[in-house]
Amino acid sequence: MLLLWLGVAQSTPTTISSLSPGGNNAQPQQDEYTEIHLYDDTSSSVPAYRTPQDEQEEKEEHILLTPSLSHARTRKTQETREDVVNFVFTAATLLSGDLTECHNATDLTCEGGVAAVAAYLRTLAGTDSSGQSTPTLVLPTLQRTSQFVMVHPLGWYVNRLILQGILGWKLFLSPPSLLVQNSTHRDLSYLQNFPLVISNVNIPPDNSWHSEHGRGQHRYVYWDDATNLALLTIVDNGQVLNYPQVESAIGLLEAVAQENANLGKHCVYSSNDDGDDEKEALYASYQVYYNGQGVVADQDSTANATTTDTNDRPKCWIPIIFYYDGEAGNFDLFVHAMRQAPHPPAIIFNAERINNNGTYAEPTRVSLLSSESNTTNQPSQPQQAIRESSIWIHWYPQDPSQYGQHQITIQRDSEKNEPPSITNLTYMQYSLADLPESYKDDVYAQHITLLQELATEAMGHDTVVGESLAMPPQREGAYYRCNGGECESGNLFADALQFKSDSDIAFLSSGGLRGMGWPEGPVLLSNLWATLPFPNLICTGNLCWSR
Repeated sequence: MLLLWLGVAQSTPTTISSLSPGGNNAQPQQDEYTEIHLYDDTSSSVPAYRTPQDEQEEKEEHILLTPSLSHARTRKTQETREDVVNFVFTAATLLSGDLTECHNATDLTCEGGVAAVAAYLRTLAGTDSSGQSTPTLVLPTLQRTSQFVMVHPLGWYVNRLILQGILGWKLFLSPPSLLVQNSTHRDLSYLQNFPLVISNVNIPPDNSWHSEHGRGQHRYVYWDDATNLALLTIVDNGQVLNYPQVESAIGLLEAVAQENANLGKHCVYSSNDDGDDEKEALYASYQVYYNGQGVVADQDSTANATTTDTNDRPKCWIPIIFYYDGEAGNFDLFVHAMRQAPHPPAIIFNAERINNNGTYAEPTRVSLLSSESNTTNQPSQPQQAIRESSIWIHWYPQDPSQYGQHQITIQRDSEKNEPPSITNLTYMQYSLADLPESYKDDVYAQHITLLQELATEAMGHDTVVGESLAMPPQREGAYYRCNGGECESGNLFADALQFKSDSDIAFLSSGGLRGMGWPEGPVLLSNLWATLPFPNLICTGNLCWSR
């Protein structure tokens, strides 16, 4: 049995007040900025008020990481307040190395992994005006095909143990194919207690992920109380159980708008195109469908949010969309539709690996479009003219080796009945392999220890299943050994399928053959999983022909 334990590193906060804008000669104004606390890993003293020269010296000496410093503060005036929340998406591996590496926090083989993501976040999250850690929403991906996951006795469940049990992250993302890997093929009941967020799917009532079963923790929208972000995730079109991207997003954004309307006028979002009643009614029909699917009613957080603004009014939900679709061209059309939506999102994050024209490579603010302004269905482009209502868009490719964090600056009105607005979107990215030594605190060491125990358990179940000659790499980068014709792994698995099904012939898709092969001699279970990593079912039938 693995005993899980967590600890909290203790460090001394350094109190810093930011200088009032106005140039090098500006005098500090204590009533304009709220003091914040940033944890400094060094023992160097930091002046109570910093000049630009002080800031430059700190950058050069690496006393403080400036992105966390410059965006963590909360600026206050008589009428407005700016808060900062963080959004982190990660596709990092569960382990910081393979099964035989990273035995402890000082091991030089430790590289990347979710422990490094958590270490970066603890350092870069920043603090709010009360000295508390800045609210952060983390969206990790489910790992299904790694050697570690395949041979660990928990299988896919080990994702929940690590992501939710050890790191405390609240939700995860996976391709829609996970939704059909139900009890017919494998038991997912333990994993289903971990909220899965996919917005553009239609789950039938007989599926174990459906809310009627009382255990399927699928979410169309994730309502996060800590950040007040209402998260939608839009994935590939054409996958199993998919529902069209645009229709899904518009219907769910309508549901978020309704929740905001229930909170009060200070939370009402809408575009400037108020006269299109017919389209508004059409979009509202999507809301009826999604409400029937339990979009709002079955969520952990609804409009009864307990967080309030400076006038003790409920804080408004801020709709954001995380988008991932490998097919080129879909994103431009999606953005075009969102810019015309009656209730547009505040932010769209695009994690596609390829961006052919480089659009939105930096956080970009684009204006909304009226339904009459552009009827040619042309892809959207960034515009210089920024209207009062706009959408922030940022493309950053999914990369398991990188840490990426968005800092979202939210301006809230404390007196007027106006909805909050996103005044700034800042992105920082760092290599997980280059985690600074000062970030490897006691919590990082505890995480590495727990992950190593799980890796040891996995190795104990990685049994020898036979012997063979050497198997060359089947797929490496752009090299697909089996796509050009007959290949070693194709012969191996096609023969295995033929034997298992007692058939005359067997077919196997070459696109599913992966892995770096293995040397001559004993073959481990993990070697087979690495070569054919995806869930596959054997289908048999009869072929009839005439000569």
